[in-house]
Amino acid sequence: MGKRSKTDDREDTPTVTRKLRPQTFELLNRLCSNHPKLALLTNCARPWVEKRLKEDGRLSKSDKIMSNYRRLCRETGIYKPMKLIRKTSANLLESPKELPPAVELMSNT
Repeated sequence: MGKRSKTDDREDTPTVTRKLRPQTFELLNRLCSNHPKLALLTNCARPWVEKRLKEDGRLSKSDKIMSNYRRLCRETGIYKPMKLIRKTSANLLESPKELPPAVELMSNT
């Protein structure tokens, strides 16, 4: 439990008190890396998102999460922004209706 690392230096950042679902906790324990700062790495032990300055002074960026998401969009023919997944799942979790099986897995109840 703690604050989001991106905003933990701000006083108004809320402290997260929800526990992870057992399935999520088990997966994180199984997949957690030995990296000093990053919990999850690619199969090649690289960060999922990298930014570095090349010798010629240009910025080099690599975002394997977005690369995989774009490939999934091409394969499914569904082209929606990634943030829509988080927004839609949050709305479904707050809904008082019966949840579909996939959403039930994400639920913290």
